[in-house]
Amino acid sequence: MIDLDRFWMDQGDDRIDVDVDVDGDKDGPGATPDELAAWEAVHGVRLPEPLRAALAIRNGGRLRDVPLDVHPLDRIRPVDEDFREHAYVEEEVEDWDLVFEFAEHAEVDLGFLLDFNANGPRGEPSVATFTHGDVEVEPAADSFAEFMAAQVETDEAPAVDWTETIDAPDLLAREVVEVADWGGASLRLEQVLVRRGGGLVFYTRQSAATTVELTRTTLPGPIVAGLASINAYRPPPDATLALHLQSEELDGIVYLASSRSGDGGWKNSETRGAPCYVAFESADRARLEALRSTVLGADAHVAESRQASQDAMNAKLAAMTPEDRTAALFQAATELAGETPPLDLGATPDSGFHGLTSLSEILRRKIAESAEAAGDDSETPGEK
Repeated sequence: MIDLDRFWMDQGDDRIDVDVDVDGDKDGPGATPDELAAWEAVHGVRLPEPLRAALAIRNGGRLRDVPLDVHPLDRIRPVDEDFREHAYVEEEVEDWDLVFEFAEHAEVDLGFLLDFNANGPRGEPSVATFTHGDVEVEPAADSFAEFMAAQVETDEAPAVDWTETIDAPDLLAREVVEVADWGGASLRLEQVLVRRGGGLVFYTRQSAATTVELTRTTLPGPIVAGLASINAYRPPPDATLALHLQSEELDGIVYLASSRSGDGGWKNSETRGAPCYVAFESADRARLEALRSTVLGADAHVAESRQASQDAMNAKLAAMTPEDRTAALFQAATELAGETPPLDLGATPDSGFHGLTSLSEILRRKIAESAEAAGDDSETPGEK
């Protein structure tokens, strides 16, 4: 039996994801009976009763003691055409219109689906998970009630055993970062990275006044040298950098998370196949560079060369006017897509700036905004 009084995180808690609440108001009202009935009429399904009752209390938000954000009613909708085209499922889906995305994990790249195919639109839906990158769909529970029971269940001990970090063999690095969280309270992050076979195991312990969260991420080898970049991570005044360490193989990735719940027990969860990378934080860039060299060994030069190109390109982009920056990003985007030949951008702050193919890593992150900035019409920057 789900306790609705303890379903949602307390109102006003700074950890609530306001993006999933009504109109951004984390103390917003629940969905009305008319709104629930209208949603069900439009989509032709009946929401599972525990979810229906919970949404009537609060229209979306963070679950209590669980890093899970439930969408508000208007964002619970059938998966789109792109999802249907690229989803990898073990069994063929009879009717995609009966598959709804309803929640997402707050810490890893994982979404959650309600699937009404097994028991019909008026029956109890099953629950599945999916990763956004490769859209791999995995069954999670035969019913919403079963899924929620697993979410709220607590254990006496954490699944992540922090004692493994004490005198850990093959220790690569140990780092403590003390910062302020979003609410301004003191936050202590302990990190331990060890080598395990050809891969890595990354431990974190994040503690604040009333909370403790532990994680253990196993990344099988090999580690992608070209993506082992060091970039700004947390903003000032507690600015940090982070070393990105990513696995080539999804198989074998195991993410364990343990957080102390309000009743003193531990919430434990396990995710396989995600996340494909970890971020090791430090305020000391030289320390992160040394760690990267240790992790990658003979392949460290690949990461260092890519980092040098990325840093140089960032500096060139920063020196450009907004118009030249937009043109440069647009050119690199089209070159990466193989759609058009290079554009003649004319003079830039660096007269030697002609080949833009080395932009790859920063441009992959900026492609969407650069395309939008370039305009939605068919003109190129050089034609305007």
